[in-house]
Amino acid sequence: MSVTYPAWHWIHEWSTPGTVHLHSVKSVYAFGMTRYQTYLVVEFDDLGKALVIDGKVQSAAVDEFVYHESLVQPAMLAHGSPRRVLILGGGEGATAREALRFPSVERVVMVDIDEEVVRACKELLPEWHRGAFDDPRLQVVIDDAEHYLRSSGERFDIIVADLVDPQAGGPAWRLYTKESYELIKSRLNPGGVFVTQATSPVLTPKVH
Repeated sequence: MSVTYPAWHWIHEWSTPGTVHLHSVKSVYAFGMTRYQTYLVVEFDDLGKALVIDGKVQSAAVDEFVYHESLVQPAMLAHGSPRRVLILGGGEGATAREALRFPSVERVVMVDIDEEVVRACKELLPEWHRGAFDDPRLQVVIDDAEHYLRSSGERFDIIVADLVDPQAGGPAWRLYTKESYELIKSRLNPGGVFVTQATSPVLTPKVH
């Protein structure tokens, strides 16, 4: 079922100050403004369902598996036998889906700041999470990732940062700093692996 949405049928996604991509919207399934961000769950004419946060397409049905498999599987295979996995962000549940595919995994903690977005993804993107939210090995924690890292003493074999791009003033900006990476390192077990969605040096030159 579609929802009421402001009267335009295209999403304008700025890639650089001089470049914009236009996405034709077929249906809108959810539209909300939380204290952290604006989000949409839509269906594009060519890309299928997509999650859009603050005007940026996070992933789309046509190729989400490429992103999520590439984000998770190399780190898991490099470790060899990961048992405990921490996901920072990952509201769609697809990153958890990939981690839970590994039989050695005993526990996955997914920390996302925005409960409303997680709820919308759980309800509207079942073909992405494929039941990961119902797996007893998964614990979903609604919290700021930096706060969780500082307050939890738990250590992990794999830490995956599946965060939105570091837009100034956005909820993830601080998590792309040297200080945050040092904090993440302190939460890894010996031999642990950290992997992050690293956006693009063209789009976020200050971070790189």
